[in-house]
Amino acid sequence: MYNLKSKKGSTTVEAALIIPIIFLSIITLIYVSIFLYEQAYIKSLADRAAERGAAIWKNPESDMYISLVKLEHFKDNDPYWKVIDYKEKSKKEKVENYIKNSLKQYSILQSGDKKVPMNTTDIQFDVEVKNYLVYKKLTVTVKKNFKLPIGNILSIFGIGNTVSIQAKSEALINDPSEFIRNTDFAIDMGKRIDNLTGNNFEKIKDKVNNFLDGIKSKFSKN
Repeated sequence: MYNLKSKKGSTTVEAALIIPIIFLSIITLIYVSIFLYEQAYIKSLADRAAERGAAIWKNPESDMYISLVKLEHFKDNDPYWKVIDYKEKSKKEKVENYIKNSLKQYSILQSGDKKVPMNTTDIQFDVEVKNYLVYKKLTVTVKKNFKLPIGNILSIFGIGNTVSIQAKSEALINDPSEFIRNTDFAIDMGKRIDNLTGNNFEKIKDKVNNFLDGIKSKFSKN
């Protein structure tokens, strides 16, 4: 009888030690799966926001979802936005609103009223435009910080009280028709300047071409 009670007591002690670990392991796997989904979704959202933001950048009245411009808004298109973009702030706000609305609709971690992500302590958006003279690049960064509802229980697995999820994406702001017009204008101006200077540019061009042809012929013989 003593041995039987002793075995039951040891089983109870073992269960008291193992069951909480198993329970915490299951909770950890659930949260890791959720955060992996959130990471993939935020990355996809940043990619879409950058791509669609770049597509509508030349006309801020375009729809972010289908890039549709209503007929009455065609007159709002600024032909000189590449030189001085007076509507850059409103364009950035439009991209940020697109991100916010998408997060409210498809984020798994939500509060009870489903208006904001659950226990979200901080949501940061950064929309930046870099000008490289011949083209512009739109960079979108999305960062979400989640405060775990179970406190520091998962600290034994190396998971802190707050989990940060961040994604960054870039897209080129490209306007092919504008690029073609600018290229034609530059070529035309170059020809006019060349004519005014006695075709010096054309002479230099011929010398460079002859030099390159000479190098190519030497390599072809070898």
